[in-house]
Amino acid sequence: MIDHWLFPTAVGKLFLVFLGLPLLVMVGITRLAIALPTGITTASRIPVDTVDHVTFEEHRFGPTQITIHYENDGDMKNRQLRLPWPSQTAEEFEASRRVFEVHGIDTDRT
Repeated sequence: MIDHWLFPTAVGKLFLVFLGLPLLVMVGITRLAIALPTGITTASRIPVDTVDHVTFEEHRFGPTQITIHYENDGDMKNRQLRLPWPSQTAEEFEASRRVFEVHGIDTDRT
């Protein structure tokens, strides 16, 4: 006698392996294809002395995006960050701008 959960479990695993895994790989490749030509990096540490300027993009419906423009090995690179949304307040936004301004880094607001 076959357990009635055997078939749905097997179908779920096959779905995950044959559809889910390739989908994740395609999303990763797409993100790289977009990020590499535009100079967007995933750097976790950027030395302060390499930062040229920082751009803050405020969105009415969505998170504020911060783009850090910095030099790495003679090339200009960009690192994009998003502030938490909708929990961000005006004070949090200004505090994040002041962090860069304290170090003498120009901040642009768009």
